[in-house]
Amino acid sequence: MRYSLIPKIKYLLRLLVMLPLAPILYWQGQRIKANIPDLPEAEKNRTGVIGDKIDAINILYLGESSIAGVGVQDHRNGLAGVIAQTIHKHCQRGVNWTVVAKSGFTARQVKEKLLPQIPGQFYDLIVIGLGANDTFQLNSPLKWRSSFLEIVQNLRAKHGSAKIVIANMPPIKWFPAFPPLVRWLMTGQIRLLKKSIEDFPQKLEGVYFLKESIRMVKLKKPNGKIFRHRDLFSDGVHPSKMAYRIWGEQVATYILEKVMVKT
Repeated sequence: MRYSLIPKIKYLLRLLVMLPLAPILYWQGQRIKANIPDLPEAEKNRTGVIGDKIDAINILYLGESSIAGVGVQDHRNGLAGVIAQTIHKHCQRGVNWTVVAKSGFTARQVKEKLLPQIPGQFYDLIVIGLGANDTFQLNSPLKWRSSFLEIVQNLRAKHGSAKIVIANMPPIKWFPAFPPLVRWLMTGQIRLLKKSIEDFPQKLEGVYFLKESIRMVKLKKPNGKIFRHRDLFSDGVHPSKMAYRIWGEQVATYILEKVMVKT
């Protein structure tokens, strides 16, 4: 697959811009690490089922902390459970799911360490969630694309009939834990990563990419007050239960409208 060098050039230019800011960014990065609690991954229902197992839709979730459910204790309240519940509700079919994810992993680490852990069973659908850690580590778009492409090709080779859905990128521009300068720089970085894989659906059969940004709509609390962005993040970075519901329903709606209609 040919790859445009434009994201690579923009990446190098961004590094040059960041170089004079390195001392400030280092100091702010240390403060962020010190102030963010070390939340565990969701442990309950890494494998789960909703509804009847007969003729159920089998889903594999693969990726980093958002897929691992950091911020909630039960995957039923994370992306896996919300997507499964929404599909079950609209299709009136059972949904089985399996989560293979690790907080802090980049695309390269997922390729090297998680792909071998995937159970060798049949999947109708594979949902991939990546991007945050490659952004934080300032990994180049070229390396990110290469690792992501190998992930998709490996999944296609082993689970040929499964539809592969790349979830939308994490909403770094809303992370309350990040000061404005860090948010601005990280938002630019994640846009470069996103741009570098936008052609996957056109060039890879059965691959879909939800490019639209996550819509953190204005939701009202039981007392009538509007949720603020800070209410949607459990630790200033990872989604809260409410944010997982918003994000999961958006991914599920995309799957129902763009993917399952073609299965």
